[in-house]
Amino acid sequence: MIRLYPEQLRAQLNEGLRAAYLLLGNDPLLLQESQDAVRQVAAAQGFEEHHTFSIDPNTDWNAIFSLCQAMSLFASRQTLLLLLPENGPNAGDQ
Repeated sequence: MIRLYPEQLRAQLNEGLRAAYLLLGNDPLLLQESQDAVRQVAAAQGFEEHHTFSIDPNTDWNAIFSLCQAMSLFASRQTLLLLLPENGPNAGDQ
């Protein structure tokens, strides 16, 4: 895994999509812009479906796993965005 800053992301995306991106930061605008950039490049490369899940203690992990396992050879390419709460996936347990 390589570390990129938001201003470097677009250049890296122009080289081609990686299998996964971990977007971290305290600035919601930069995070949103980075998510949008990844999705734009993915859409340009034939990714037709985009799925977003907010991770919390009530997350239906089976639905996420089913989505990943349901892909077939002829299925459309898709992105999967997992949104973690600010204080981690167990933030709501306190």
